[in-house]
This record gives sequence, structure tokens and C-alpha cells, in this order.
Amino acid sequence: MRKIALALLILIMAASLAAADTVYLRDGRTIRGTVLGYISGRFAIRVDQQTQITTGNNTNQTVQAGEIAYLRPRDIERVEIEGRNLDEARYLTRNVEVALGPNWVDTGIDVRRGQRIQITSTGTIYAGRSRITPAGLRSTDPNAPLPRAAEGVLIATIGTDPNAPITEIGANREFQADRDGRLYLTVNRGDYTDARGSFNAQVRRELDFGGRGAGRRSNADEEDFDPFGEASSSPAAVRRRTSGGGGGYGPGPSTPSASVMQEKSVVVPGNSRGTDTGIDLRTGDAVTITATGNITAGRRAGVVSADGGRVGVGSIVGTYPVAQAGVGALIGYIRTPNGQITQPFLVGSQQTFNSPVDGRLFLLINDDNYGDNSGQFDVRITYTPQGGAGFGGGAGDRVVTVPGDSEGTDTGIEVRRGDRVMINATGSVVANQRAGSVSPEGRSESYTLRQNYPVTDVGGGALIGYIQMRNGQRSRPFYIGSQNTFTAPVDGRLYLLINDNDYRDNSGSFSVRLSVQ
Repeated sequence: MRKIALALLILIMAASLAAADTVYLRDGRTIRGTVLGYISGRFAIRVDQQTQITTGNNTNQTVQAGEIAYLRPRDIERVEIEGRNLDEARYLTRNVEVALGPNWVDTGIDVRRGQRIQITSTGTIYAGRSRITPAGLRSTDPNAPLPRAAEGVLIATIGTDPNAPITEIGANREFQADRDGRLYLTVNRGDYTDARGSFNAQVRRELDFGGRGAGRRSNADEEDFDPFGEASSSPAAVRRRTSGGGGGYGPGPSTPSASVMQEKSVVVPGNSRGTDTGIDLRTGDAVTITATGNITAGRRAGVVSADGGRVGVGSIVGTYPVAQAGVGALIGYIRTPNGQITQPFLVGSQQTFNSPVDGRLFLLINDDNYGDNSGQFDVRITYTPQGGAGFGGGAGDRVVTVPGDSEGTDTGIEVRRGDRVMINATGSVVANQRAGSVSPEGRSESYTLRQNYPVTDVGGGALIGYIQMRNGQRSRPFYIGSQNTFTAPVDGRLYLLINDNDYRDNSGSFSVRLSVQ
């Protein structure tokens, strides 16, 4: 309360005490008159016309024209003196330089849900042959955080949650914060390696002295509330652009920009026979893997690091996936689009290699008996795609491998209701050992066999899909087959899977190309 009084008093002292001052009360009323000053915790205003005010005991008092009204600071929203208002004083202003780089830019401003934020930006960024202003270009970039917004447009988000919505700012915009958190800015473009220059953004965040809005403080503790404390010069958590943009509607975590190093962390349990890293590699991609932690690889081998125990301990020679590596060692293989797997190879605590084939990277434990294993390895994978791992040849296309035992493969693609999705699938899976391999169309079966499948009007082994919405619910599964074009019925993440009710004996995979318009 003292802060409010002091701010208003300074303005009053700086202005001439002329008539036609206007006092705006928090209950919506206005009082016209002359602000005389501040005395004994109240503002004194000589009113121009008969006015009703609320006294300290919450009773109404009538003040006649020419008399003085005494108002509590907490009852006042703002004061205009000779037509000048407090709009500038209602906002905290900070200038932020926004360069195009691997991370979102921390503005240093924390916001609360419901607060108004104004952002005005100028400047130029040069990328390749493009001259980009905060309003962006006429083109779009499928690899950008907002692939359907203008390429290069200034964008904002709150917090580090990758599912947080992204707001398109451009050269000038005011919006309300949808959540509490740190405000971040970046440029809506996928590739940043050729960028130079920056935008100059002026960020204005509405001050809140604690008396209004959802979750705000009561009048009782206004004196202890510091609205300026929500702006901090200390850095917040780093928000990486390579996590898929966070809440955007474009390629997700597996869609790196070409020739830019990517990073991912994976936990490999001690009983893992194949942990999917979620990383699609192309021939020649450079991969570096480092692993920490320990596992127990059976009672005889005991606790071992990712380099494994002594070769030959606790097993019959030749029964490990990698015979020349010790028990419990971290090993890997690559599953190719046709469902075949490469020869398993030793990873250990650190390994660098170039991918020998196109496919999905899997990690596992080198053992022949996983039943008594425990513990885990914490694995960090860095890789440099040569031309964009996981993409087809067309702009905005993506290629995803759907294993035969998939109960839900994340495509990494967010769709909006009404988006047109085109899918083409090749390959074969075995979803029933007696029936043999089938194409994405599935096999012909009776209704009795199909009634427990996710999609009951098509056969087992068919390629199907569903959309997982942000509230965690799923759409009804739908048929895809070898080729399909459909309109997304809801907003959410697209998943692909095999139409089956028992995935334990399935094998093979489908190679699926997707495009969203």
C-alpha cells in the first residue's frame, strides 16, 4: 500500500494542482476534482460535484461539491492529473535482443496467468539471401516451431514445457499470459546456422500490486508484495529450440535441422532387450553415445558399468548378442525400414560411429538371461543428421518406422483439427505366425477374429492410427492401410500402430511417409 501511495504522491508533487484531475476508483466510479495531496494515509481530493465515497467502516458518505474527500490508496485504480495518465507506470518495460540461435531467448521477465503483455519489435535478421523483419516472410518453414506461421516472424512462449502454446507476435502485439512462468522469445525459423543480426524487442508487462485477478493476493498483504520482483536479471532454465518448438504444430522431437547436432537422453533398464531411442538415422550420420550408471547383471556377474563385466563370466560362450563384450555391457543395433536389424555392436561407456544404414537406433543390455537384472544406464546421445534424419524427399514430409509390435508409434507430428494428412506405407509385418506376413492393408479375417482389434472392420496387421489430444484422451482409432488421406478430426499428436490384439509374437515393420497440409 505504501508503494502505491508513494508512486501517486510523486506524480502529484510533479504536477501543478489544477482543476479537472480525475481519480479512477477500483469499483468503476470516477471522481472529478483537484488532488490536494496525501495526508494520514489518505488522498485528499476537492471534488467538483456531489460524490459518494466509502469510508473506513464501509459506510457510504456523501461529499458535496467543493468539499474534500479522503480516499484510501487501495480504493484507487489510477489518477489522471491535467489529462496525464498512469498508463506508462502500469507496465514494467524491458528491452531484449532476440538473435536466431539454438535456444529460445530468456527475456528475464516472469509473468502470471492473466497479465497483459505488450511486445513491440524492430530490427533485421539476415539468413542466407533472406532479409527478415519481425513480421516475417511470405514463405513458411515446415521445420520452424510454428510451421504454418510466417517464416522468421517473432514468436513467444511461457515456461519450458514443450507442450506450452506458442504465440505469434510479429512487429507488435498485446496478449494475456495463459500460465505462470518465464517469458521466452525466438524467431520462427528451423535453421539458425546461417543467421546474423537480431531483433530488438520491447517487452512491457502489466504490473500487479496484488489486488486483482485470479490467484492474486488480498489487500491484507499488499504492503509486502513487490510487483517489480517478477522481473529478474538471473537466467532461467534454458529452453532449447531443438525440442520441437514446444506446443507448435510442426515436426516434433525427431525433426532436426539438417547438419545441426542434436542431443537426446535415454534410460536403458538393466533388463532391456531393446530400448527404442526414438532416433531415426540415415547412412553416414555421426553418432556419439556416452553412458553412466551401473546395473546388476545377475548374481554371478554382480554390479557392472556400461563397459560390462569380464568376458565369459556367467554364460555359455557365444550366447550373448555381442560375444566379444562382457556381460551387462551397453550394446546397440539399428532396425532398418524393412524390419531387419543390424548386427548388434558394443557401445560401452562411450562410443562414436557413423550409421552404416538407414533405420531406428535401439539400445540394450548384453546378456543371455535378463530375469535377475536390475539398475539402469543413463545414456546421452548426440548425433549430426546428414540432410535431415527421418525425412522424405519432399518439404514437410516425414518418414516413420512402425514396428510390427507397435501399440502406438509417436510420429512426432502435431495436427490441428481440419489439417489434411497424407500417408503412404510400405513394408510388411507378421501379426500372426500362422497367417504369415501382411501389407499395411492387413489380412482378411472373420468378424469373430476382428472384434477385439482396435479397428474392428479391417483385418489384423493393418496400419491404423489415432490422435492423442492434449488432455490425454485419444481419438477413435482409424484405418490407414497402404495409402490414405484424411482430415484431422481434433487437435493433437498423431500415433500409428498395428491393428492387433496380441503384439507379443509380431515382427517386421512398415515404413510410413507422412505429409501435413
